[in-house]
Amino acid sequence: MKLLILLLFSFLLCEVFAAQPQKKMKQNPSMATEFMVNKQKMKSNGDGLILAKFIPAPGIHFNAEILPEFYVDSLAPVFFSGDAEIPKIKKKGKELLDERKPVTQKFAVKKNAKKGTYTIKATCTYFYCSEKEGWCNRFTVPFEFLLVIE
Repeated sequence: MKLLILLLFSFLLCEVFAAQPQKKMKQNPSMATEFMVNKQKMKSNGDGLILAKFIPAPGIHFNAEILPEFYVDSLAPVFFSGDAEIPKIKKKGKELLDERKPVTQKFAVKKNAKKGTYTIKATCTYFYCSEKEGWCNRFTVPFEFLLVIE
């Protein structure tokens, strides 16, 4: 009888936690973003790239004059190195983001990183502008990626 009650309780507890909604990442309605890594398996002290795509809504553009800033928790097994690189094109006398190519940010695995599978949580802060209204705004978007350290 105790076993039956315990099993029933366990089943109900699992159902309650399974029904909890997933936490959604904050998104910018004026600028869709996609983040990927060029390598998902790396060795300690290895390096890789974050590939960031910025897709603006009509009438909005990514401000390519101010570099986006990437951050990761200091306890993570990786760190970002150097400045982000923005592919640019000239339009109407202005240098703008070439939306066909990703913005890239170098990262490296720390020397003392332990082997294993990690979900790396990071943020990217960037500026975007309205072409019609003449304003610019800053936005920080969280993102995460899976990394296997061998």
